[in-house]
Amino acid sequence: MPCDAYENLPPPVFRPLQLLARVPGAVWLIANALRPRLAQRLPMTFGWLSKRVLDPSVMQAFLRPALSDRRIRRELAAMLRAISNRYTLSAAERFDAFDKPVLVAWAPEDRLFPFGHGERLTVAFPNARLERIEDSYPFMSIDQPERSAGLIASFVRLAGASQPRPTVADATRS
Repeated sequence: MPCDAYENLPPPVFRPLQLLARVPGAVWLIANALRPRLAQRLPMTFGWLSKRVLDPSVMQAFLRPALSDRRIRRELAAMLRAISNRYTLSAAERFDAFDKPVLVAWAPEDRLFPFGHGERLTVAFPNARLERIEDSYPFMSIDQPERSAGLIASFVRLAGASQPRPTVADATRS
């Protein structure tokens, strides 16, 4: 699924959040600013994450923890301050060592996570396949739930079928 990869962590439109997280009380202000539906559709909020307007109950599930719990806000601020692409770049150096099947599902219209990153990931893993999820942004499970679930189910079935079944001898060696 489209995600932070390589040097794109976080995507440029979200980088100001890293600076805001250094300001005491900013996470609470941001969460409250996201209450109006209009604010939720801005590119720097959820507007470029989902092509579809998020159901109010889904938005509440996203926002409620930050609105109601100081500990959550503190953790969000710490996480935002700690984000660094050095982790994604370091992980990318070892992708070629992972020989298990990999499904890369990507939204070609995505403005935050370029389709080229999905292609790049597919090439980096020795046993990867790229699937396009049309008419979607990064929240593919919201924009295209049937297509997303179908791809994952198919991938799990195929990947499971191609893996050797563990034997009793394998279990006793562990």
